[in-house]
Amino acid sequence: MAFAGNNAYLIDIQGMLRIYDLNQQRLCVGSYQLTNYFLCDIAVSGNYAFIANGASGLLILNISNPATPTVVGSLSTMQYAYKILLTGNYVYITDSNSGLTVINISNPAAPTMLWASGTTNGAVNDFIISGGYAYVVSSLSDANGSSTLMIYDVRTPSSITEVGSMTFPEIAFGIALSGNYAYITGNRLGLRVINISDPTAPTAAASHYRVLNNASDIVASGQYAYVADNQFGLRIFDVSHPATLALTHSISIGNAVGVSLHDNYAYVAASDSGLRIVNISNPLLPINVGYRDTSAAVKQVVISGNYAYTIGGSRLRILNISNPEAPVLIGSCELPYDANELKVIGNYAYIADGAGGLRIIDISNSKAPSEIGSFANSSSDLLHIAISGNFAYLSENQYRLRILDISNPRSPTQVSLYSPSGSQYVAISDNSAILFDSTTTRLVPIAALLNPGFATNFGGVSPNSFSINGNNLFDAFDQGFNIYDCSEAMNVGERSDETLPARCVLKPSYPNPFNATTEIRYQLTRAGKVELKVFDLSGREIANLVNDRQEPCEYRIPFNGKALVSGTYLVRLTSGTNSHTQKIVLLK
Repeated sequence: MAFAGNNAYLIDIQGMLRIYDLNQQRLCVGSYQLTNYFLCDIAVSGNYAFIANGASGLLILNISNPATPTVVGSLSTMQYAYKILLTGNYVYITDSNSGLTVINISNPAAPTMLWASGTTNGAVNDFIISGGYAYVVSSLSDANGSSTLMIYDVRTPSSITEVGSMTFPEIAFGIALSGNYAYITGNRLGLRVINISDPTAPTAAASHYRVLNNASDIVASGQYAYVADNQFGLRIFDVSHPATLALTHSISIGNAVGVSLHDNYAYVAASDSGLRIVNISNPLLPINVGYRDTSAAVKQVVISGNYAYTIGGSRLRILNISNPEAPVLIGSCELPYDANELKVIGNYAYIADGAGGLRIIDISNSKAPSEIGSFANSSSDLLHIAISGNFAYLSENQYRLRILDISNPRSPTQVSLYSPSGSQYVAISDNSAILFDSTTTRLVPIAALLNPGFATNFGGVSPNSFSINGNNLFDAFDQGFNIYDCSEAMNVGERSDETLPARCVLKPSYPNPFNATTEIRYQLTRAGKVELKVFDLSGREIANLVNDRQEPCEYRIPFNGKALVSGTYLVRLTSGTNSHTQKIVLLK
């Protein structure tokens, strides 16, 4: 996948190059069928697309007219060309067992090979170019399943030299760079961190933390990571220095399988003991303060406002946690099957209900939640779900990503269906979707998901759960957790998601004027911290309706003025640097 101007250039799993106009997300403006599509990659510069076309080598297309791309040049490489990087007048291709190849493309009609590293003892899996150096990771064909990092000086493309190397005792899948460090993912040791401040002498800085029993869920916030570690309970780690992770404390909770954070509390889903609440105002000394027996195993807990939403035992349960030390069960809703995952957005709960598919529950009345919409496919089970704006992204056990339009929650409709290889988990960031499968982690732009069939790999393995905190991605697997620097992959640079302001629109309240109750409406187009408050004309705060992080969605918040005198009041919505105020009039 590559971008140039207003166009996205994508190669699908059938070897079809498709060109999309990003100004019109669903409009395909041109296409070209490749003759060979084994392990393809693409780079675009000016009027040309450069394609690593498997056994056919390098293919160059003229795309000055996106509606009719035409072949202008090609060059056969030694093995299977499958990843490509473009720098100036040079293309760098990893070519299976032939290593790294450099091609001069100053004349696209007649590309010429300048240099090749020669046959390697294994397969090249990934590479990256930065600061005049190419960093290439290859899995070696030895009995131990080891890999090597090769570092090349590429400042003179016609005369490239190997300057450094390092070998690892596991198969390396991918590589990413940040500052003076290379982050390499492996199949057994997870993540290796390599100091490359001196490319001629790379040294091991750290790997990941791997002393856990069965890490089922993880949430990262600030300098701490909170891990639900099954029978070892809740474990808290200081991750301020990823190279030297430190376990700060553990709380004994039987079969901890899920964790969610809200204010100064961690809410832990225990598969055999209901909901546990831990005060983490001091992460060095957490305190078990609350407990609620839900009469069934709890798989997951989600916190929104003063409510905790749990799934388990084929039922959605709602607890009032305004007093975290004494949670109260106030409502529940029966589900067709044993739910796998839960998301709460505004007045709706979206549930991945296995063979029952997607279930949409109206939770505006927390004491009487009710199902209002559903979408099921009899041939597959729904495992995971993510919500962004008016779309739901569903990960199914038949290795498919299904996209639904949920703008009308009562009647969700399918937009598209994507079948990547072994998709097991889906997450949505501000502008991207992250897909985990059995061998790699993929990043897909949100706009591109509406015309799926492509992904950008950045290494990794299938986790039980994961959490994104700033530029770092934390994933929990059976024996530990990994920390990945995803700033490049997620295209967020140095900006932390916590500090990125959410765009918001405060819509007219209805009714207005009102007698006793009205509905305050607003729209978020970016996730972020949101405050919704009501003031009188003297500036005194009357009500604090919302003080929480929220996902992109349209929200409708009820406001009851029964205890107030008639008059004019001010509603103020704040998200990041955005603030909006409107008047509402109470008439009795």
